[in-house]
Amino acid sequence: MIVPLLLVLLAAQGAGPREELAPLAPLVGSRWVGTFPGGKLTDEQRFEWVFGGRFLRNTHQVKNEAGEVVYEGETIYAWDETDRQIVWWYWNATGGFITGTLKREGDAWIASGVNHAPESQTPAVRSEIRISDGSWESRSFFQRDGEWTERFRMTFRPAPRP
Repeated sequence: MIVPLLLVLLAAQGAGPREELAPLAPLVGSRWVGTFPGGKLTDEQRFEWVFGGRFLRNTHQVKNEAGEVVYEGETIYAWDETDRQIVWWYWNATGGFITGTLKREGDAWIASGVNHAPESQTPAVRSEIRISDGSWESRSFFQRDGEWTERFRMTFRPAPRP
């Protein structure tokens, strides 16, 4: 009888997203598409809860005008009990990866990270994410020579269902 009770307790713990990640729930369940400035590339993103809501996974694919994937990556968000903050890890098709934190500042989420890639890539990244009803906006900044520069701004909306 102990084993079934333990399974019920474990299932109940994973019934929803972790409290600290719950504000990101509006991103889950849709296929989001944004168009890069210039209109030739799109970024398709999907968010899903993993391990009973203890983590949030985001996968994305950048596609060209023909619909071919030209770049892709994956992010995992987690709550760090030791540092009492949301942390994330991003891996991409170039073999690079970024580690960082996600903090709430007013109506924005600020994602800051350190790039563990060759020197030819930016050493640090920062994004401001604003979630609204039915869409979300991302402003991306790269650091070069100690200066932050806005690289692009995109609005993501749910993709039409096929």
